[in-house]
Amino acid sequence: MKDNNGWPDHSPRTAAELLDPILGRIGSREAAKHVPFPLDGLNKLTGNGLTPGKLVVIAGHTGHGSTTLALDIARHAAVNHEIPTALTTLTASPEETVQRLFAAQAGVPVVRIATGTTNDDDQRRIDAAADEFKAAPLRVDDDPNVLNTMGFSSGTPLIVIDGAHLLHLGHLADGSLERADEQSRRLKGAALDNENTVVVTVPLTGGFGRAVPMMSHFGNLSAFAATADLVLLTYRPDAVEREDPRAGEIDITVAKHRNGQTGVVTACAQTHYSRIVDFAS
Repeated sequence: MKDNNGWPDHSPRTAAELLDPILGRIGSREAAKHVPFPLDGLNKLTGNGLTPGKLVVIAGHTGHGSTTLALDIARHAAVNHEIPTALTTLTASPEETVQRLFAAQAGVPVVRIATGTTNDDDQRRIDAAADEFKAAPLRVDDDPNVLNTMGFSSGTPLIVIDGAHLLHLGHLADGSLERADEQSRRLKGAALDNENTVVVTVPLTGGFGRAVPMMSHFGNLSAFAATADLVLLTYRPDAVEREDPRAGEIDITVAKHRNGQTGVVTACAQTHYSRIVDFAS
């Protein structure tokens, strides 16, 4: 909630004052201010996606699709739904990240775009996707100081940060419990104050070799799970065993959901396009 000057308003209000705008949104267009997921299963579990003020944490072991899912959320919102989106990438360069985003949108293997070995069919897909992608309200940066430089604004409904554990705070040691607690609390505070949806990725640091990722695998980054409104855990069977019978699938576990149900959504991991899609696609 903001005051008349646009600043965060933390003054106490009665339950009636808080309820009135909720009732006013019911049945109106304003009630549909959701950032949709790119997967039908996640939209069903969450009630058509994400609403303002929410912190979403996506976590997985290396190679299990957490970054891909975060990039898909950003791409789907900005390109397919024209929702202004700010993407901060701390695990790869902005150029590499945009290359992945565009490959996913065009349906062209990332390696062909990276090496310039596209064929005629690839080029047709690239030409068809380029204008729409360029017109998307998507900003990409690699600023680790985004928490300290007012990088959040109410004019950007969706904020995505890949590698939120790498955000600079300066006064706290990397990897410490206190650092993760401060990072997660400031992310959640920014989401509430600016009415953004904030989606971040962090790695799971425990449980290597286990079949299914668990909340206990956050290790020193457990504060992110505790602060989040929604926790999504990613798992690709063929990232553990290449010849697994479920090769090409990804399980996305809704492990925590403050406002609804939990469950597992299984989708198709098209790693050559750097994207995750519904099986029906």
